[in-house]
Amino acid sequence: MFIERLELEASKLASAVSVLQMLEKIPQEDRGELSWGMPYSRLRITSSCFSILELASAVAKAGYRECDALTLDEIKRETFDILHEVCARDEAA
Repeated sequence: MFIERLELEASKLASAVSVLQMLEKIPQEDRGELSWGMPYSRLRITSSCFSILELASAVAKAGYRECDALTLDEIKRETFDILHEVCARDEAA
């Protein structure tokens, strides 16, 4: 159950980040206010990251054989990378 939720949350995060990365390629006047700096965008990404980290910890504690420690560590590392990216963009704005 944790693994399925982890997979779903990772998919939602990937979709949100992909949309925002695509928007960066569109000139500002054509995309309006949609950007990384929008409070909703930051909240959605941050919330998703925290859910992923929480679920990855739950999977590790449950000891699922389908998901080894190296995979969970990689998931956590990439999630922290995304959080750092969001914070850096927020500070630059």
